[in-house]
Amino acid sequence: MFDPYRQAFKLTPIGPLPLTCEELHQGGLHKYVPGGELHPETALLPDMIQLSDGSVDNVYNWENVDWILPWGMNNNFTASPTLPTASGSGHQSITGHELLRVTSATGNVRPDVWDCPDNIVDLEEAWRWIAENENRPGPSFEASATKTWRGTGIYCVTRKIKQPIACLMAIALADKSTNASSYLVNQNGREFCPLRSVSTPVSVDITLLKDVEITLFELMVYFPNHYRWREYADRFVRSGMSAADVTNFINMTRTLEGDAIKNRGTIHAYMYFESETNGSGRKRVRIQRPEEETTTSYTAEGWKYDVWELSDYPLLGLAHGLKCLPIGPDAGPLTACIEWCRKNGRYTHMLSEVSDLLKEIEVEPLIETGEDGCPDKEVLGRHSDALRRDRKRVLKQMRRLTDEPALPEPSKKRDKIE
Repeated sequence: MFDPYRQAFKLTPIGPLPLTCEELHQGGLHKYVPGGELHPETALLPDMIQLSDGSVDNVYNWENVDWILPWGMNNNFTASPTLPTASGSGHQSITGHELLRVTSATGNVRPDVWDCPDNIVDLEEAWRWIAENENRPGPSFEASATKTWRGTGIYCVTRKIKQPIACLMAIALADKSTNASSYLVNQNGREFCPLRSVSTPVSVDITLLKDVEITLFELMVYFPNHYRWREYADRFVRSGMSAADVTNFINMTRTLEGDAIKNRGTIHAYMYFESETNGSGRKRVRIQRPEEETTTSYTAEGWKYDVWELSDYPLLGLAHGLKCLPIGPDAGPLTACIEWCRKNGRYTHMLSEVSDLLKEIEVEPLIETGEDGCPDKEVLGRHSDALRRDRKRVLKQMRRLTDEPALPEPSKKRDKIE
């Protein structure tokens, strides 16, 4: 039985007694009590940990926290079974505190209702979604009922995971045909991934930024999949970061949970190994880099990637899935451009227009030089405490995934033969 706080107990002749840990696991109830992964309050813990003052894990410092509720006034919360979450790019940058996650009555979180909704049929609808995604006027994005793929010959994709809406827009914009270029791919009903369904794909041409300098932090948050680019990996190695550090930054800035948690294995393989072709075929060999190599250029000029066809990308789509934009020395001219577009309602700009936009808003395409002359080497130390706290959150998530209830042992009694 459960009390109003969902604590499990049993009825005995001397009164109710709480169940022991062993009894909870035997009955399969350990996931439903306080601290279990299916308890209603568990979904709030990862977000509340970010508000900790660091003294005690269960003590939170609520001072100077400006709460921004992700819903409008006079909303009927009983009309829909799910509510939006505050994750994503629908809010302005905030000072270190992420927004409170909103859960439905069942405890399930549905970030896809805004981050990657269904029924985005064409480019016109997609641009409207990008504009509304910055303000989020309702509990979910309301797609136009008059738009449909019927009669276009476009069928639902067979892939398992949704692609970012901004990625589908980039594909449609790159298609020069006149009959189908305005339609997006139909991916209704596919699974939503908090990373793969919102983050910038590796095929986005980062060299379109031209002479605009990018901070190391911006590379990780706006281009989390570009570690496959050799020059991208070189810059992180020169900064003193490991593949685990890059992985921790990606997990922290997007608060990834469950199966979406990024693993260091793939990033390590691209940072330190490359493919080499010889007479017997292709094999992976370790990259040989100069020991004392330092970063001299902070732009993406001259970077190359020939595995996929490269494309332009909606500018505001770079920040989709992030909890907040970079601030302080981590925020370069690219972040300034994104903030300016949000503030002034310029939602339709592309990545290739950043250089011209910086001239329009009179911002230099340069980043801060740092105290020692190399800003890249200061990033890890500046965020070491935050990374350490978030790593604890990730480890708890990983342990929770592997903490499956043990199967009951088969009975040793033999069946009675009648």
